[in-house]
Amino acid sequence: MTSGNLFNQQPGQQQQQPQQTQQQQQAFTPPQQPYDPSAAVAGADPGGDRTPWIVEGAYPILYFDFPKWHTQEGTGVLYFISEFEVIQSNVEARPPGTRISFSRKMSNRAAPGDVKALVAALVGCDHTQINKPTMDAFMSSENPAHGRLVRCEAFDKPQKQDPTKNFTICRWSTLPDEVQAQAKQLRQQAGFAQPF
Repeated sequence: MTSGNLFNQQPGQQQQQPQQTQQQQQAFTPPQQPYDPSAAVAGADPGGDRTPWIVEGAYPILYFDFPKWHTQEGTGVLYFISEFEVIQSNVEARPPGTRISFSRKMSNRAAPGDVKALVAALVGCDHTQINKPTMDAFMSSENPAHGRLVRCEAFDKPQKQDPTKNFTICRWSTLPDEVQAQAKQLRQQAGFAQPF
């Protein structure tokens, strides 16, 4: 019976109800409550501690702050995120004295290698020396790479799935010990306050 026949029933005629399959019955979800912006704000995480992502350009000196694993709420997708302070940059939108983040969705095929390249540059070793104990130590609460300096060259590449969207690729380089020794001074020159 088409929707047009609903209004053309003859007296005494009963409308046939379509039978729902078990799948359709299970898929039914009750109507959602009206959107309550006050409740949404009350239940949200504050966004003040979020930092902008690395964008295309050169960052001759970045100061490594900390790494973390982040599981996205609702999807369970795991991300590697690391936070940096910009000491030197040729990127107008990310000048010295600002903070930036580097992130990788770990389910992406290239993500483990991207993270490994960063860790090798921070530790100052060949990528073949990065193993599970190294990564466990790197991600630990002791944060042994905190305060290390690293160079990054970032460039955009179109995504394969959607060429209208870009993916930022980062090439990491280790900085020499004589530069590492100046980390505290360089950080102050970039405008970062000394930690309490």
